[in-house]
Amino acid sequence: MLRLYRASLFSVIAILWLLTPASIPAQQTESLAILDLEGRGISTIEAASLTDRLRTALVRIGGITVVERGQMEQILGEQDFQLTGCTSNECAVEVGQLLGVTSMVAGSIGKVGSTFSIDIRTVDVQSGRITHSLWRDYRGEIDGLLGIMPEIAGELVIAIAAAEPPPESRAPEAPTPASIAIITQPPGAAVALDSLEVGMTPLDGVELEPDRSHAISLSLDGYQPADTTFFAEAGRYYKLSIPLMRLPSRLTVTSDPPGAAVTLDGQDAGTTPLDSAELEPDRSHAVVINLDGYQPVDTTLFTDAGQSYELSIPLVGLASRLTITSIPSGAMVFLDNRRLRATPLSLPEVAPDTQHRISLWLNGYQRIDTTFFAIAGEHHRLDIALQPVAVAATAVTRPEAPLPETQQPQLAVKPAKAGGGRTLVVLALLAATGYYGYTQGWFGEKPPDEGLRVGNPPSVPSQ
Repeated sequence: MLRLYRASLFSVIAILWLLTPASIPAQQTESLAILDLEGRGISTIEAASLTDRLRTALVRIGGITVVERGQMEQILGEQDFQLTGCTSNECAVEVGQLLGVTSMVAGSIGKVGSTFSIDIRTVDVQSGRITHSLWRDYRGEIDGLLGIMPEIAGELVIAIAAAEPPPESRAPEAPTPASIAIITQPPGAAVALDSLEVGMTPLDGVELEPDRSHAISLSLDGYQPADTTFFAEAGRYYKLSIPLMRLPSRLTVTSDPPGAAVTLDGQDAGTTPLDSAELEPDRSHAVVINLDGYQPVDTTLFTDAGQSYELSIPLVGLASRLTITSIPSGAMVFLDNRRLRATPLSLPEVAPDTQHRISLWLNGYQRIDTTFFAIAGEHHRLDIALQPVAVAATAVTRPEAPLPETQQPQLAVKPAKAGGGRTLVVLALLAATGYYGYTQGWFGEKPPDEGLRVGNPPSVPSQ
């Protein structure tokens, strides 16, 4: 191979040759055509422009017949041949045979960081072998490559002119195979070369068919697959080092009820149901789930690479609070038929999302029965004014003459004396100690039907 340097002796000779084209031997019969250089990291238009500059420089130097682009397109168009994707030596030979030239020029221009790499090769159309291989690295802006192309053209002309044609009687030598070493981090990845398994990394000394492109695929459990292609030149040794990337973990979160906000490692991730959220593998993650009226859920999850996880969270409603006061105070409170304490009463926890029954009992006052719906997380306050029970009264008749002071009044109807009598109206006021309930009668029982009687009310039933 012929290594290129900007100020090399070849460049000086090429410039002198450019100034004195008559110095090329008249008997030179070499003819060639140039395929558009393959752009790797640069645009197709930029690669085509640099190819045109190389072609123009070869024409100006002289001594070699160069097929112009327009003539190439016309000839190949007549043969219905498409140049798109023609980068291999086989394709170059086929194009050369159609154009009737002795050599084809092909290559690529790649960019790695801020460095451009130019690789040029000439292929003998008759034998299909690579006769010359040139490369150069250039660091700078891409427009600086325009000045590099005439230097490369001069070195190509010199190399072609200096080469001795092989004897016709000698069979063409087989090109030297290329070889490659493949290393991955971590090791142990399966390697497929042109879809054929060739072993596990690290690999070294794997032979490659020269002068063609090869596809390499790497696979390792828990890591993202890696695929690449490259062109292997005859006799070249390549070393490929690839760091493999871990596969992400995935998390699905559902909750009952849905609509809860999900936070992953302190970042908002959306609301439930949350489907296939991507997580960094091989580490613990903090998962927080919040929904108004429900207790928050805070948990951690360790995720392995490439694994999928599902969290299904039944949310628990926040307890309601209840405060009951009455006027007057001291009324006994029954909650859902369960006897509690007298008012004022404060309950720190009441079952949420539930309809509750409340009863208040106080002697001398009407019983109160009511209901309320406890909302999760809210504080409910019931302020109840009790109503006293009304005083009962009845009327009887009595004789006209007043009764002696020593005689006690009788709760009965007396007959009138002979000769006419008067009707005595006796108002018996009975201090009732038993009272009618507010909604359900005498403390839940049917009131007596034989009339009002004096005495204590029945005891309060146990709830």
